[in-house]
Amino acid sequence: MHEVLHAYFKALNVNPLVEDHNEMGFLYVDEMAAGIREVYPSISADDAKALAWGGVHESYSWLNLVRTSPTGAQSIIDKNKAYKRGQSGTKCN
Repeated sequence: MHEVLHAYFKALNVNPLVEDHNEMGFLYVDEMAAGIREVYPSISADDAKALAWGGVHESYSWLNLVRTSPTGAQSIIDKNKAYKRGQSGTKCN
């Protein structure tokens, strides 16, 4: 989902990368989470949203989330780490 949005933004001439990630964070996290849940229907809404934030951490939209909801931001980081380490979801080989 993340990479598809990069291609979409490039087609619209929205760049550089920081602008892409800001757009994703401010406008597309819910849509990315919905897409994740379409592909993986058993994933929780919270986990899908956390994964949708993955890779968008270097953006103003992320800094805004950290400022307005530090506990929520930390939960997103923790969930992403758990999936990456294979402690949640299905570990890739």
